[in-house]
Amino acid sequence: MTVPIGIFRRHNVYWFRLTVNGRKIRRPGGATLEEAVAARERAAAELGAASKPPSATPATTVRRLADAYLDHLRLTAKPQSIRSADYALRKVNASLGSVLARKLTAGAVDRFVAARLREVGKAEVNKELRLLRAALRFAVDRGKLETVPVRVKMLKTPRRAPTILAPEEVGRLLSSAGSLRPLLMVAAYTGLRSGELCALRRRDVDLRRGEIRVSARDGWSPKSHRDRTVPLHPALREMLQRIPVSDPDAPLFTSPRGCAWEPTGLSKAVRRVFDAAGLYRPEEKPGLHQLRRTFLSVLLHNGADVETARDLAGHSSIIVTQAYISSTSAVKRRAVEAVRFQ
Repeated sequence: MTVPIGIFRRHNVYWFRLTVNGRKIRRPGGATLEEAVAARERAAAELGAASKPPSATPATTVRRLADAYLDHLRLTAKPQSIRSADYALRKVNASLGSVLARKLTAGAVDRFVAARLREVGKAEVNKELRLLRAALRFAVDRGKLETVPVRVKMLKTPRRAPTILAPEEVGRLLSSAGSLRPLLMVAAYTGLRSGELCALRRRDVDLRRGEIRVSARDGWSPKSHRDRTVPLHPALREMLQRIPVSDPDAPLFTSPRGCAWEPTGLSKAVRRVFDAAGLYRPEEKPGLHQLRRTFLSVLLHNGADVETARDLAGHSSIIVTQAYISSTSAVKRRAVEAVRFQ
């Protein structure tokens, strides 16, 4: 298939450029050329409809705007993000869906918040409020509303410093991991995300070069849409050499059912390992992301520069990487004890 004008490939992902009525966009279209062509056609139809006079009537409800925003996310977001948004917006619609969008008031939003707080925590309510706010702003951008009718404020929540595991805790975790030990070793020594660990194939491990490749393929791409390589720690190289390679396209790690892990199932299994190791502290959000934070923090405490840490993590910005920096009590103690005044 000849690559059409306006579609280009970058880091194993096809992107497309599009201009409709003077409005220019550039978006990732997918891992294959066919996906990119289809995505460009959908975006062209969406932008063409958006450029027409507003189709909404004064009777447009919050539900209609929320549904329109969810349709937009289906073009731009990942499946897991779409499922999360769908669930949150259903909660919003259950309370506010029938309200006329232009007549939405702070009082109505407050009543929604009060009702939800009787069922879930502030973090979950904030997720729903963010999506409501995004849907209203999207409606203004698309000409469905003249202005955002109400200022949607987030709830204040206590900010806990991110926590990492001490070296002896990582050792205890690996000792308790059982069949998950190889996967958790890769997580601890590479900082890969949960979805990236689930997507690893045997061909992604290059023992000769001593690296793991994180790259997009049909139906999946890394969170940042950037391919990258992570060098293999000597402990990983030795462990991975023992994994037989029959089919290079087979998952590197499989669930007890013999198929590739799904992120949700893997997260539950990893939390059970944390519990078995005596490390399950809910307030610290234990799991693979805590191992990722630990990996990046140890890198930086050991003298790696922030740009190297950003590249290894696959972050889009150094600012994101800096948010991962944390310390253990031992690191803080050594820092304080190193202070000298004379």
